[in-house]
Amino acid sequence: EYVGGLVGYNSWDGAITKSYTTGRVTVEKYAGGLVGSHGGIIDECYAAGYVSGERYVGGLVGHTWGGSEVTDSYYDYEAVERSYPMAEYVGREAVKRSRDEGIPKTAEAMRRQDTYEGWDFKETWEIIEGKSYPYVRGLWVITAVDYESKIDDWEVPLLSKERSNMITLTLRNIGTETWEEGSIVRLGAIGNEDDLALPENYRIDIDHDVEPAQTHTFTIPVYPEEAGTFTTEWQMLKEGEFWFGEKFSKEVEVVKKTNVESDLWQLFK
Repeated sequence: EYVGGLVGYNSWDGAITKSYTTGRVTVEKYAGGLVGSHGGIIDECYAAGYVSGERYVGGLVGHTWGGSEVTDSYYDYEAVERSYPMAEYVGREAVKRSRDEGIPKTAEAMRRQDTYEGWDFKETWEIIEGKSYPYVRGLWVITAVDYESKIDDWEVPLLSKERSNMITLTLRNIGTETWEEGSIVRLGAIGNEDDLALPENYRIDIDHDVEPAQTHTFTIPVYPEEAGTFTTEWQMLKEGEFWFGEKFSKEVEVVKKTNVESDLWQLFK
């Protein structure tokens, strides 16, 4: 317990300023993207990494106690929310609790300079607009710029749950790094959940190397179980590090076909 991407336990007289982390945090309780348990001062910091736990889990800070301060600090809400496992004390409850410490932003917003109000981007910080998180001038860039993707094609046909249902999604590698077969680069269900896919299909591995400018077609098994309107959302990720590229998000409707004992679903026009 008491694990943070930068500091595990920050006491009442501790101060953390102009710092950031994109590392992975996995612990049963008191897990924070930046600090596990916090009682001092945090100013002008951010966290953008994988965080998982069962109690006291936060994107920036897992747990706080009296007299603590957090100012002008942010965390990648999308990245952290996707990292939460399906556990009793985690999920929406933990995400809501963590919002009190730090300012939640989307991955897209975290890569824009105007997000960081009051930060000094002339002397202290640098950023590759739209591509990287902020980084301290003169240090190595923390960025997902080498890993980018765009949607090339997709198909969501009318399907029945009585047979195998598949969404096909073709993504183009527009980054500079090869997506290697067997690596931690894969397609994932956003939020580690999906209205149509089963949990065992929330990650889809690549089955061949995908060099820059090449495409890969993913086949996503889906299993609509009832009528209604649902949303399916997918994006590429480097497991445990960051999500990247264009998001695939489609609203679909599951309808019961008359005179046939099956549910059918189709893409909203």
